[in-house]
Amino acid sequence: HGPRGGDELNHVRPGVNYGWPVITLGMNYNGTPLGKTHQDGMAQPMHFWVPSIATCGLDFYTGSKFPKWKNDLFVGALKNQEVRRLRLRNGKVTQEEVVFKGMGRVRDVLNGPDGYLYVVFNKPCIVVRLVPTDKVALFDGKSLKGWKRFDSLLAPYAQGFAKLGYDID
Repeated sequence: HGPRGGDELNHVRPGVNYGWPVITLGMNYNGTPLGKTHQDGMAQPMHFWVPSIATCGLDFYTGSKFPKWKNDLFVGALKNQEVRRLRLRNGKVTQEEVVFKGMGRVRDVLNGPDGYLYVVFNKPCIVVRLVPTDKVALFDGKSLKGWKRFDSLLAPYAQGFAKLGYDID
């Protein structure tokens, strides 16, 4: 899944050269440098992870159920089995926290049309919906009805969900 380390978050803009594979913060698996870390005319990442977290699936939270998380970016981490929350201000990551860890390999993080935050896992193949409580966000049940917008995303997981008792009608 790429070099050892150097996963990047970039604010993609027209005409900007992000440098891959000329510049990277990653390295070869034998420990030798993969390339340069900077070069004139090439943008540095907004944020990066060394060692790699194997980023997978991310979304900005725009719902109303978690007002303190409004406009924060949620990033799945396959390697660490985590969901991370990043607060971005003025083009920089100002805060990063692990929201939860160890429930399975995170495949996607979705800002739901109902205002909740959903996480798709494999191993085990489940979808969880985070709901606000006075202290933490918790999964609240087994219904995923009303997700027509995400049918194409969830379709490959449907058989596994059915075995676990999840409804994705």
